[in-house]
Amino acid sequence: MSSPDYNYSIFKHIQTTNGVDVMKLAREYERKTVALVRYRHHLTFNHLLKSSDILPPSLIFTPPIWTKAGYKIAGKTGIKYLRLRITQCHHSITHLSTKCQDLKEQLHNELCPEHMCALQDAVEPENI
Repeated sequence: MSSPDYNYSIFKHIQTTNGVDVMKLAREYERKTVALVRYRHHLTFNHLLKSSDILPPSLIFTPPIWTKAGYKIAGKTGIKYLRLRITQCHHSITHLSTKCQDLKEQLHNELCPEHMCALQDAVEPENI
């Protein structure tokens, strides 16, 4: 996965002033932040599906017995898997938030305040 062009200058600047190891930390921080935003979008989408009583095609099961009761069981199973996806999203968001916070603290110790602000402006969206 390639990074956006707007981040190139800050990462290049971090590499030249602080070294490759700090630049790798900054890139890891960028990747984890992007993943965190992606999981938050997944969570919003899954909650919308749940509130609308809609199952995505990947969670619609064909019962082995084609009866009304069979389709009812298959529908309940799909809903349970949707709830499991929501739970997994919450778990992933918690894990990534912790990892982002740890990386942020490490970078805060390594970078000067101006570089840290520039990195946060380049990496973090406004609503995180």
